[in-house]
Amino acid sequence: MRVFISITQDLKKAVPFQRMLPYILDKLKEQSLTPARYLFAFQDVPNTKNQLFSKTSMGKLVKAFPQFEDYLWPHSEQRPCETTASNFPAVSGLTYVQQGIQNAITPETLTAVAEKIPKPYSFYSTTILLDAIPWFGDSNPEPALSCGIQDVPCATDGMNLYNAECSFYQSDSIVLAKCFDYGTNYNPMHLRFEVTPFIETDMLEQMDEQIEKISTLFGGQRRMKQMVCCFPPEEIARFDAAAKQMELFLQKRSEAWAQLPMPSGIPFGRGAYQSVANAPKDKDFQHRNTASYFKKILKESGFLWHHPKINGYCDFGKILPKGNYALNISTELRRGDSLHIYLRCSGYNFFISHVLASDRPCHSMYELELYTSDLKKVIQLWESEVVPEIRRLFGDTPDWYAHSIHYDNYIGCTIRNQP
Repeated sequence: MRVFISITQDLKKAVPFQRMLPYILDKLKEQSLTPARYLFAFQDVPNTKNQLFSKTSMGKLVKAFPQFEDYLWPHSEQRPCETTASNFPAVSGLTYVQQGIQNAITPETLTAVAEKIPKPYSFYSTTILLDAIPWFGDSNPEPALSCGIQDVPCATDGMNLYNAECSFYQSDSIVLAKCFDYGTNYNPMHLRFEVTPFIETDMLEQMDEQIEKISTLFGGQRRMKQMVCCFPPEEIARFDAAAKQMELFLQKRSEAWAQLPMPSGIPFGRGAYQSVANAPKDKDFQHRNTASYFKKILKESGFLWHHPKINGYCDFGKILPKGNYALNISTELRRGDSLHIYLRCSGYNFFISHVLASDRPCHSMYELELYTSDLKKVIQLWESEVVPEIRRLFGDTPDWYAHSIHYDNYIGCTIRNQP
């Protein structure tokens, strides 16, 4: 297993995207941290399918910098209008295969191109990856591979053919990613540090302090910090099998809980659009942020609002002493007074999401209090029945693991390493 700490910072106030690359390279040079590899991926989606290649952003790039022509990838049948130029290595048999192209792209060339993005090179998305940075005096030259990567000509996301944040690529690196069609000023920089040699010793806390110092060199606003564990293929296969067993177990538990009496009178898992019997409607009950109400209620069950020891998008968090798992409950009262409640549980090798209530009509404090009583009961069932099964299937999460709550397939995701 290999372990990485990943930090995402927003540099929009520190430096615009056009100047990000030279800015960061200068900071690395000051610290004698020269990257060993320079990787890039530019994706162009012209406005019209029949536009002449020479008139597109990719065509303008190749004309000004002919060396990039060697890195053009052919159109796909699913997305015939897309053009991608990338020197990311190919993937074969879950190992990286470096391309045989001799026409290397220098950091000076990348800097010159980046200064012309998004005008005149109005690429749909851009990624520049400064790889194998010797953060702690050395760097493992082999990256870790995502469990979602298949044998593809370019190490890109199998679903979208391109993944701006390079979630498939964990290494000692800096990733500069930008999607220009989103209309946002968000200017992300992803810092990756491998801490595998330090996780079994007391040095991890000291290493974390060093990482904090390094990240402050570049300025910007911290957006996310997470720990990513990368497992070998045989372990991933075991976790996949355990996840399927867990899914069946949750389904059976949900069916059993549906037979239990609930304070609201609405069976568990069957409450969509079903109102509490004879519930009064409060004309003064308005759409509101339920966080203030649930802060007090969930605190009685050990859940803290924005738990200080859980990174990521944590609403009401709790770390279980048995198993060392992170629980997160998110509550949302949407327009139309429809209540939704989700529970997420995660450890270093799994992630589980469970809908506890969906589309519950809520027009009064009377109904909200009954739904809260339902929630307390389900939490008790979860901790007494589900958590022991998680421990049986996945084992306990190590004490050194830094918890984070995630809503996508990147944050805290188990990642496949080289066999």
